[in-house]
Amino acid sequence: MENNKNTLEYTNDSFLIDSFTKENLSGYLKKLELSQKKVLTINTSGDDILNAMFFGANDLTLCTKNNYAKYYLYLKLAGLKALSYNEFCWFFMKNNMNMRNNNKMFSKRLFRKIGPTLDSIDKDSYLFFDELFDIYTPKETRNNCFSDSNYHSKAIKNFNIYLRNEYSYNKLRNMSSNTNINFIDKSILDTNIDQEYDVILLSTLCTEMKLRRFLKLIKKLDKNLSSDGLIMLGYLWNNNIYTPSYDKVWEKIYQNPKANKLLSKYLTDVYEVGGYRNYLWENSKQDDKVLVYRKKN
Repeated sequence: MENNKNTLEYTNDSFLIDSFTKENLSGYLKKLELSQKKVLTINTSGDDILNAMFFGANDLTLCTKNNYAKYYLYLKLAGLKALSYNEFCWFFMKNNMNMRNNNKMFSKRLFRKIGPTLDSIDKDSYLFFDELFDIYTPKETRNNCFSDSNYHSKAIKNFNIYLRNEYSYNKLRNMSSNTNINFIDKSILDTNIDQEYDVILLSTLCTEMKLRRFLKLIKKLDKNLSSDGLIMLGYLWNNNIYTPSYDKVWEKIYQNPKANKLLSKYLTDVYEVGGYRNYLWENSKQDDKVLVYRKKN
């Protein structure tokens, strides 16, 4: 990021942050039996960590070369501890319930409330955001630091069980102190991991890769699974006007003979979960697909 008060630009799109997940995490993580499990994830929004924590995972690792994702996860954790449920929603959500811009997002007043807690959790994260919010306006930060679309707050609250209501939010707040969080500061594609995990979450990575390269990654990660572990192979949005275009080999993978042949050894389960439009229009049926590999001895 260039240190220039008149501009806020990232030199590489890989260093943008997702403010919230675009996946229905609460819809599929509850199926993965995460209680007391060791989990590896790659998602930059931090929501994989927070939702997995809610479902009982007690050892969590974020693997990404994006340092801003680490800072942002700590900012969310500090917000969870320092803010009320409504304050957290105001501070982190880009749009309100009416899909209008939320001008309280990254409010400097609310950041002053978070600051001391963030400083005690992680000094580097505090210094990063303290400088960021001092140099740039909330609007500049909001519009230039985040790569995600303007997801409706109703969908965000349904995708993230810890934001479903005030009770869930306070439940996660009480659980957050008993969880071990680690970081691997490299891309999962470029590093050999020496730890063993019960669950590996690959988010939407499959939609960004050629199938054969993705298969090679799965084979490598299989060695990092515990004896009864699983890999969440990928999250596929149902095809509609909100869906990014997939490589043709991934489109409708559950009906694609080539994909099924290459992944036959690893594709053991396909879950359907409610998609974005399901939570906005009651008569809409636009399920997303979650691909899972469960290791068997």
